[in-house]
Amino acid sequence: MPNTTTQNPATGSQLELTSLTTEYENQFDRSNKLDNKVYITITFCGFFFVFIIGLFNGLSQLEKPQDGLQLFVSVLYILTCIGVMGAYAFVLVFFMRLLQPEQITRMDPDIMRKEHFEEWKKRRQGFA
Repeated sequence: MPNTTTQNPATGSQLELTSLTTEYENQFDRSNKLDNKVYITITFCGFFFVFIIGLFNGLSQLEKPQDGLQLFVSVLYILTCIGVMGAYAFVLVFFMRLLQPEQITRMDPDIMRKEHFEEWKKRRQGFA
């Protein structure tokens, strides 16, 4: 009866290669889906930008306020336009940052070595 606990090194390497390839493909698919969502959102932001331009077009039609109420409404309108433009810029920068490449550190040998070194150090201190 053959010993099933030992594997051929080529088989172990092949299994590891297959698992890493599958993980890479899954990460790539997730990244593509996120990119598509971000592109759709940026397209929406483009339409929203046209709306904002329409708001600022109304600023040129403002006349000098005659009383306190008109002054209040004019200042409120200008502050609203500035707030909407600031929110638009924030959302655009936020979604553009999502498109930056992401470093996969899950199988990074340096990080794995550090983690195992910390565990080994804790176990060694426990025995001392």
